[in-house]
Amino acid sequence: MRLNVEREIKINAFIPEEFWNITASVSNSQRNIEIDLSQIKGKKMKKDNITIINDSKKANEIKSMIEEHDKVRVSNIKHGQRKTKPRAPFTTASLQQTAYTSLGLSVKQTSAIAQRLYQGMDIGAGQPEGLISYMRTDSTSLSKDALDDISAYLNNNHQGLASDEVRVYKGKTKNAQEAHEAIRPTSMSNTPDKIKKYLEENDYRLYDLIWKRALASQMKDSISKTVSIDLLAGDDFLFKFSGSYLDFPGFKEVYSFGDNDEKEKENKKILESLKINDELNVDSVKTEQKFTQPPARYNQASLIQALEELGIGRPSTYVTIINKIMESNYVDPDKSNFQPTALAKVVYETLINHFKNDLVDFDFTARLEQDLDKIANGEKEYMDCVEKTYKPFKNNLDDKIKTVDISEQRELKDLGVHPETNRPVTVRLTRYGPTIQMGTKDDEEKPKWAALTPEQKKNIDAITLDDAIRLFKLPEKIGEFEGEDILINIGPFGPYVKCGKTNVSMKEVDIFSLSEQEAISRIEEKREIDANREIKIFESSGIKVLNGMYGPYITDGKKNVRVPKDIEPQSLDENTCIEMIKNAPKRRARRTRAKR
Repeated sequence: MRLNVEREIKINAFIPEEFWNITASVSNSQRNIEIDLSQIKGKKMKKDNITIINDSKKANEIKSMIEEHDKVRVSNIKHGQRKTKPRAPFTTASLQQTAYTSLGLSVKQTSAIAQRLYQGMDIGAGQPEGLISYMRTDSTSLSKDALDDISAYLNNNHQGLASDEVRVYKGKTKNAQEAHEAIRPTSMSNTPDKIKKYLEENDYRLYDLIWKRALASQMKDSISKTVSIDLLAGDDFLFKFSGSYLDFPGFKEVYSFGDNDEKEKENKKILESLKINDELNVDSVKTEQKFTQPPARYNQASLIQALEELGIGRPSTYVTIINKIMESNYVDPDKSNFQPTALAKVVYETLINHFKNDLVDFDFTARLEQDLDKIANGEKEYMDCVEKTYKPFKNNLDDKIKTVDISEQRELKDLGVHPETNRPVTVRLTRYGPTIQMGTKDDEEKPKWAALTPEQKKNIDAITLDDAIRLFKLPEKIGEFEGEDILINIGPFGPYVKCGKTNVSMKEVDIFSLSEQEAISRIEEKREIDANREIKIFESSGIKVLNGMYGPYITDGKKNVRVPKDIEPQSLDENTCIEMIKNAPKRRARRTRAKR
């Protein structure tokens, strides 16, 4: 949460700077290409890849001067070579990041699919077979058996492309445990094409990614030819065109996710066709206004990468961390990137103000993770960790509970003034979650409260004053059924419909768009369920035998007792029920929370 909110603070503080790019469209009899202005009279036009032309007047003046030239001449061609090494086999984090960016799979989806692939699937032998190694790991190393398997497969199927030496990779994860090897196929003979017919589409796509990455990790570098071409318009305006194309595939023969093969083929044609002193026609000159961009918000992949770099989280906890951020409504659920909500900002401010040196300190969290690793490995006593970390935090927490009034920090959003009461309306954070408040604690009249719908709780930033006004009008009549009003309302357990003594939960329904007929249908359905719920009723004692969510049970209104599976509920008599309730074990008392 802290990472997301602090990234948002940087984004909001960012001041964009204007700059202008100038390009020319040039052609000869063979093809047309776009070239970029690089220098004017020997002065470079770009700094940190940003053009130093910063206003339209200057850009248009330069454009006009370039347009006086109807041709550009190739003045220099620089040839080069670029080697690209294959990436390491997958760790948990790198698999989650790559699956998100390359396959569009969420961290949760990737984790679930990898679990299935590890546990095993039937690929034609009539019984499950594990397809990948253990999927929770921060190691990039491969076992000798795996390396031998990959080497044999390469020698049989990709001769001349195996690396001359075994490639050894160093992990980039801070405080990595490396208890397991990297994620890899259990057998290279289970090629993606061979077992595709046995797998679901996303299972196949992820297995294909893992299989190819492991194979590529022990292959030769790919080699690309690079060419940079200088083109002059007159003597003053230097343009550049650069590109590359694959010369030796190496590992890219099997693993080339994200490469643009068509563009490389086109680059090769262009770059090989141009020679020194060739002239091309200037067809048009364009100016384009641009602005520098703020840092990007985190997404699932980049947040895991940031956690890795900070040494926070472990292969087994990344999914939990991402899910917790989303389930706690700390990010906008409708955005693909992590835009923090008003709730996240308030929680962040409170924690930073009072727990900056422990609860939300990156180094504190990383050190605690290290200590927990040492405890798990038997290298440290857990009481040492409790003394060093928990007790100081607990003392600080107890002190804050007594001394800090955080009520003013609980305002999430100011919605405006209620037109009828002329009182301020705000969204506030309570111990039960976000809610609407009308008025303040200093008013003569006590504040009024209104509950939010589940969807509104997820997206506080979207709540308007009109939404709040309608919430304060609840319960609201939407029709009648059998002589009784049908009311919509929101209670402690969410939205519901009430008709007489019947209450129907509407957690998954937008109650404000609910029609009278839809409500009647749900009421009838609930009454039918309730009618079938009663198995036996003993009028004298008030004891009932009922059907519940987890099976039949006995109740006297105060205590509930499950009916054992070997007893037929219909066979129970009143005395037996009284005895079962009397002998039922006492429920453990719930721990009450201290009032603040």
